[in-house]
Amino acid sequence: MIDKAILRKIEHTAIIAEDGLIVGLIGGVVLFSVIQIVMRLFFNSGFIWADELIKMFVLWATLVASISASRENKHLKIDLISNLIAPQYSMLLQAFNALITSGICIIIAWHAFRFVGLTFDFDEKVLIDIPAWIAYSIIPIAFLLMSFRYLIACIKHLSRYNKPLR
Repeated sequence: MIDKAILRKIEHTAIIAEDGLIVGLIGGVVLFSVIQIVMRLFFNSGFIWADELIKMFVLWATLVASISASRENKHLKIDLISNLIAPQYSMLLQAFNALITSGICIIIAWHAFRFVGLTFDFDEKVLIDIPAWIAYSIIPIAFLLMSFRYLIACIKHLSRYNKPLR
């Protein structure tokens, strides 16, 4: 069995990688946007690939941030009913919500895999000559990871259901 210290170290490394990737991508968006503005204002030109690169950075940053939000259950949610019912039953409701969310993420991941497959089949390109399936591969990966995290959250809520609340 894997040691808990090793699992915590892997989780900590993943958190640092996610956060670093988000910061790097958003920094890239800001940097390339400023460069494009300066190039257009003062030199009446710009990089033809920069606008598309900025769009890819925004896509990746958004999905990596969504993965990060699912890590801490920080996605937007309507939490009216769980505040009105007993905490014991609130755990069941949270488990149900996590299970449904996991299922929806799986469905989105499935269709995203199909989309990425189509971009591969049609040999689509982005950023002049990069295969589109590489750029869009973040979509199914992100939704698979979010589905996995919500499934784990469902299991955690169910495991806390029978335990006495402190």
